[in-house]
Amino acid sequence: MSTFVSGKAIKGIHLLLIILFLIFACSDDRVNQANTQRTPNEEERMKKEYDLALSQAQNNDATGLLKLYQIASEGQSAEMSEIARDKLAQFLYSNSELWVRTFSRTDLDKFKNYLRKGGLAVLDLPKGVASEEQYKEEILKKLKKIKGEEKEKELIQFIFQLFQR
Repeated sequence: MSTFVSGKAIKGIHLLLIILFLIFACSDDRVNQANTQRTPNEEERMKKEYDLALSQAQNNDATGLLKLYQIASEGQSAEMSEIARDKLAQFLYSNSELWVRTFSRTDLDKFKNYLRKGGLAVLDLPKGVASEEQYKEEILKKLKKIKGEEKEKELIQFIFQLFQR
């Protein structure tokens, strides 16, 4: 009779383990579902921040450029970071003076490191620009015309060096 009791005990333990496994598996799914429900909200928030920054930058507001830089360098979404990086490079082309003035006032070493890592790479060339080479040449022409302070000149010189590589 003792083997019969131990057999029932083993079956009970197996049943208990299966029930515990199912409970933990289902609760893990609920946690994952909660995380995916938050992700669209975070993406929506990031998109709104990006849209606001883009609007500010298009209105010649340095705050927008700085926010785009923050999204490009520290963004939580790789896609949003790439889009912001591309827009920053396009703003260098379209509003070089504001761009240089704004970023010369940031931590220049940190910003130079960002530029070294591809911060000036452009995915979509501005209208009327046929090649990346033409894009660089036109930016360099615009930068040559800027008469700035010491930090602005330092940043301009650094961009010249990057484009000559």
